[in-house]
Amino acid sequence: MTFFMPFVFVLSGVFLSTTVNAAQLSSSNGVEFLVINGTKAEKYAKGAHKSIELAPGEYQVIARFEENLKRGSSNTLFTSKPYVFNIKIQESDLLLSVPNMKMHSHAAAFFSDPSWTLTQLSTQHKTPISSVELVGSGFGAFSNMEKAVAYHNEQQGIFLYQEKMQDLKEGSVAQGALTQKSEPSTQLKFWYNKANDEEKKAFQRWIISQDG
Repeated sequence: MTFFMPFVFVLSGVFLSTTVNAAQLSSSNGVEFLVINGTKAEKYAKGAHKSIELAPGEYQVIARFEENLKRGSSNTLFTSKPYVFNIKIQESDLLLSVPNMKMHSHAAAFFSDPSWTLTQLSTQHKTPISSVELVGSGFGAFSNMEKAVAYHNEQQGIFLYQEKMQDLKEGSVAQGALTQKSEPSTQLKFWYNKANDEEKKAFQRWIISQDG
C-alpha cells in the first residue's frame, strides 16, 4: 500500500559561487540567526549568526530575538522563541529586524504576536515577513537547534537535501532553492525538469511499471 502526504522540498546548504552574485543577509536590534537550511549558522562562518553571504535562492532561516532589556531598576535578558522564515535571496542585501525595544515588558508584548521586517538595503524598502514559531518537543527542546528544526521539518513535511542542484537557466550551482507546498503534479514537474536524461528515462520506466 502506498501513502501520499503533502511535502515541501528544501535543498540544504549555503552554496556560494563566483558565477553568481551573492547577497548579504543581516540582522539587527537583537535578532540573531540560529539555523539556515538545517545547519547551525555558526558552522558556516564566524559571525554568521548576525550576517551571512548567500547565493540567490530561497532559504529556510530560523532566527530569534535576544537582548538585555530594562526590567524595573535592572537589566534582564529577554530571549524570544525561535521563529521559522522562508527568505528569498536575490542580488540585494537584506536586513531582518524587529522594532528597537528597551523595556522587557515591551518585548514580551511584542512577541505575543510579532511582526518582523525585511528591509532591502539598496532601496531601504521595508516589507513585513511572515514567520512560524518553532515548537519544540519535550524538556530542553532547543538545546540542540539542528535537532529541533529537523523535528519541525518532519512534522511539517519539509525535507532537507544536502546536495547541490544545477540551475538550468544560469548554468551554475543553484543555491538553497526552496519549493513551497503545492500540488503533487507541480512538484513532479519541478523535479522532472531538473533531472538529467538518464534520470528522466529511469523515471519514465518506473511510471510504466507502476501503471502495469
